[in-house]
Amino acid sequence: MYLKHFGFKRKPFDPTPDPRELFQTEGHQEVSARLQIALAERVPTLLVGESGVGKTTSLRSALAEINRRSHRLIEIPEPRLKLRGFYRTLAIGLGLQPRFFFGDLSEQVRESLAKTAEKNGRHPVLVVDEAQMLDTQTLETLRLLTNPLLGQTKPGLTLLLVGDMTLSRRLARPAHESFLQRLRMTYRMPPVSDEEGRRYVVHRLRTAGGNPDVFHPDAVEEVLADAGGRLRKIDELAVHALYAAFVTKAELVTKAHVEAARSERAFAH
Repeated sequence: MYLKHFGFKRKPFDPTPDPRELFQTEGHQEVSARLQIALAERVPTLLVGESGVGKTTSLRSALAEINRRSHRLIEIPEPRLKLRGFYRTLAIGLGLQPRFFFGDLSEQVRESLAKTAEKNGRHPVLVVDEAQMLDTQTLETLRLLTNPLLGQTKPGLTLLLVGDMTLSRRLARPAHESFLQRLRMTYRMPPVSDEEGRRYVVHRLRTAGGNPDVFHPDAVEEVLADAGGRLRKIDELAVHALYAAFVTKAELVTKAHVEAARSERAFAH
């Protein structure tokens, strides 16, 4: 109902925006550039950042540009998978019929990656989002799978690990030192600046077919102060502020509406 009230064609702060309308922050551009290098060089890559800064959105936007004729994209949908489930998902992603017994299954995957390593066919790209949830055994398996085998100069797959800052701290422990050293490309995605945040709000309002002036400048500043550079929090607070303004039949979202939305969210949590 608030869409009609404010004249929007669709939800302005939808958590899954159309990739074609993605607001390109400096962080998004950096992710895209680094991903291109990682794929060209086939280097294991780590992308970390505070929760809500836009890691997954920027990664998916960059992955959408991958040439699927030269790359085979494999995603691990559940990082908490046990090792057997992990190998099974990887085997299916490689186009294999997974073998039943674990020893046969792991051998099947390794043989497939060994055959792929030196070929110019579709190179496997393994993407693990929310990678801070991976157990130690799976992390060690990933390290081994990114090792070129004897006689090979390239690994059989390119690994893209994405997670929050707990993943970065975890990999910094001595037990994971060898894995961290293998991650040749690492990037910590920063929070957006206030200027980027202002342009982001305007962008989301415009691409939804609305008037960006529906948010008073003071309301935007209040949203940014609360969000701390995290796009997800900007989205959450902005949409709740729209609801608050709609309930009072206001034509303009004010600082008071943002404060009311923040209080409501704090009570809900």
